[in-house]
Amino acid sequence: MNIFEPDAAWWQKLFGVIDACDASRFVELLTSDARFRFGNSPTAVGTEAILAATASFFASIASCRHRLIRTWCGSNGLACEGEVTYGHLDGTTITVPFVNVLELRGTLICDYRIYIDNARSAER
Repeated sequence: MNIFEPDAAWWQKLFGVIDACDASRFVELLTSDARFRFGNSPTAVGTEAILAATASFFASIASCRHRLIRTWCGSNGLACEGEVTYGHLDGTTITVPFVNVLELRGTLICDYRIYIDNARSAER
């Protein structure tokens, strides 16, 4: 059972790092043995694998901007619902819904699962 309950500032920091497309700062928010899955992509385990996966994804887009709709905090984890707008390298954009489920160890994320329709994310 985790006793840390993230507040609005914690969520803003997390999505600020993601929206900055900063893979190095993103992995600083994770435990060294963290697990990360984006949509239907394979799960990356450990900060080195997560850094490679997120850096590759960030290089494939021009920008991203998240809008949180709601967050939940329970004894076994966290969840958030929102919309993300991706800017593609060709100048087009698309907005898609997402839900993220996270587990924490202390204040760091040890498991991060993103539920999103990757096929829609790639539409132009």
